[in-house]
Amino acid sequence: MDTVDIIGLLVPVTYFLFLLTEKLWPAREFPPRKGWQWIGIAFLVLIATISVVVPLLIPSPWLDAHRWLNGTQLGVVGGTVVGISRTAEHPSEAWLLVKFLTTDTNAVETLANLLGNVPTTYESLKDPKLANDPLFKPFMEIFQNEHSYLLPLTPAASAPADLLADFQGKWEAGKVSDLQAGLEDLANAVDQQVGLG
Repeated sequence: MDTVDIIGLLVPVTYFLFLLTEKLWPAREFPPRKGWQWIGIAFLVLIATISVVVPLLIPSPWLDAHRWLNGTQLGVVGGTVVGISRTAEHPSEAWLLVKFLTTDTNAVETLANLLGNVPTTYESLKDPKLANDPLFKPFMEIFQNEHSYLLPLTPAASAPADLLADFQGKWEAGKVSDLQAGLEDLANAVDQQVGLG
């Protein structure tokens, strides 16, 4: 049994626990309604049947051919921008520290293991402790995936990424009727922000 199956069982189990608790220790009085427990149980059975049986009836090749998004091609990677203040007392030493912490494989692996973040170099992806962590593995796969991408840094800071996220949310919600026109408007808005930056 997968974790997803266990999570799916939490809904009916929780319902029955609340039902039992309400039967043993009623929290408040309601006007009697005959059979309300059976209506709730029937609804749970209906939802469970639909969510389990319907996907089994649809052939996998059809689902693969009609999938809107291919999850193997998704992933936006990025990280924290590190800067050295113009008024730093020791800018050369600060640069050496930043360079060491972001490019030295041992330093990157140590930081990734201590902080639980995705390492910043491909060489550090080979660290067995990071690679074998089942909770961390999806992030490592996204970072290594050739289809993952990094939005370029611009003088407009996070404005292009914010505009993209806003557009993506509207498109996924069905609020964009013409995708091509929407993408062109998005590109113009990003160009404007970069020009203002």
